[in-house]
Amino acid sequence: MLDRAREWLRRRGLELTYIYVHERGDLGLLHSHIMIHVSGEHWFAFDSMLCQWMDSERQQGLIESKPVYDEQGLMRYLLKGVEPSGWSRSWGIATSDEGVIQGKRCGTSENIGTAARTRFGLGYRSEPESDHPVQ
Repeated sequence: MLDRAREWLRRRGLELTYIYVHERGDLGLLHSHIMIHVSGEHWFAFDSMLCQWMDSERQQGLIESKPVYDEQGLMRYLLKGVEPSGWSRSWGIATSDEGVIQGKRCGTSENIGTAARTRFGLGYRSEPESDHPVQ
């Protein structure tokens, strides 16, 4: 699906930018959350392609696509599987056991990965920015 999304975006002069998290739900089944940045003008067309790329029906609950309006809330949701600590509390993350994952639990596309952030002088943030208070 990411290869198809990358090509679709490339044809429109855009770069594939995403983050993902793997987790195990209450039944212990592996599932993933993949957040892909798509600008507003392309969102509806992109959204209509998802079922075709995944060869599935939305009614089966396999794909959910919706715009994000609360980036901080999304970040806290995605990080809910981190170990409880002062760090997670300072970010306002309600931690929970998201199960054992073999391999990498989360990641990003290369264009926003560690090397890219380093090239642009963006370091690792261990505390929330003061202009985005945790509520």
